[in-house]
Amino acid sequence: HVTLLIDSLTNYLLTGHKQLMENTYNFILKFIEKYPQHSSIFYGSYIKCLLSRHSLVFQMALEHFAHLMIFFQGKSHDLFA
Repeated sequence: HVTLLIDSLTNYLLTGHKQLMENTYNFILKFIEKYPQHSSIFYGSYIKCLLSRHSLVFQMALEHFAHLMIFFQGKSHDLFA
C-alpha cells in the first residue's frame, strides 16, 4: 500500500499542475516533520522532480530543496557524488 501511495504522490509532483504539486509538497513536508524516520521513502520521488525536464516541476523542486534536504541529509551525498 505504501508503494502505491508513493507512486501516486510522485505522479502528482510530476504533473506540472502548480496547485496539485504545492499541495503534494505540503503533504510530504507535514508527513516527514511528524515522522522524520520515514523521510527517505520520498527521496526517489524528489530526485525525479529535480531531474525533470518540465520547468515548473524542476523549479518547485528547487524551491523545496532547503526544507527537504534537512530530512534527506543521510542521502544528500548521493546528489553530489
